[in-house]
Amino acid sequence: MQTQLRRYTRRASGHSKKWAKHLQALAFWFAYYNWVRPHQSLRGTSPARAAGLATRRYTMGELLRLLRL
Repeated sequence: MQTQLRRYTRRASGHSKKWAKHLQALAFWFAYYNWVRPHQSLRGTSPARAAGLATRRYTMGELLRLLRL
């Protein structure tokens, strides 16, 4: 997470000024990581699909629509 999320790579340039915005950024990253991003160790599928929580891997557009961003 630290290497992929800009808010944790440097202390000053990518930080959130408000705690709520920080939590929103974390929630979005975790949703992307678990529902959209293909993982090589799971043979190109998402962790949500591998766990049986989803029948397919979602796209970024579907994630944004679900989160209403």
